[in-house]
Amino acid sequence: MTSQQLIDRVRAKAKQTLTGAGSGHDWDHTYRVWQLAKYLAKEEQANLLVVELAAWLHDLARPTAKQDHALAGAKLARDFLQSLPVEPEVVEQVVNCIAKHSFSGRQPAVTLEEQVIQDADRLDALGAVGLARCFAYGETHQRSLTRSIDHIKEKLLLLKGLMNTKTGQQLACDRHQFVEQFLTQLQTEIAINL
Repeated sequence: MTSQQLIDRVRAKAKQTLTGAGSGHDWDHTYRVWQLAKYLAKEEQANLLVVELAAWLHDLARPTAKQDHALAGAKLARDFLQSLPVEPEVVEQVVNCIAKHSFSGRQPAVTLEEQVIQDADRLDALGAVGLARCFAYGETHQRSLTRSIDHIKEKLLLLKGLMNTKTGQQLACDRHQFVEQFLTQLQTEIAINL
């Protein structure tokens, strides 16, 4: 099996698992993370095979995990990858990327590939897409507008400072600025007394 055939097989598994999954952690999110991760990997000279496999599989457990989707996803990814002709060291690198990608897991990314996956996932939580995902998640989980705004302040505004790679930091700047501008406008509109 060629590397491209392997990537295609993994992508098909991710698409099958995540299509229709709600709350902003679906196939569309995974596709955007893969695009970002691929770009970051090329710019930072990370192992592209490891990064692509980890990007496609990073949220594999989202639809079913009750807690710590990153660790649950790492186990699912390990089992799946071990059923394919993948070098054990590549499996371990992918599993570690997945286990450490989550914001809430607060695990430091050590390798360049782990850093790329963390950055790609965090970049998709910033900017216009990040705001749309935040409000979609809030709607799905019956979270009030005020609670969604709190989430933006408590998580989204922190992400720029948590980027690991130089390229991730550069991409985060515009997205972060957009989130700040949105919050300023929203607070202005909410404060108007008619």
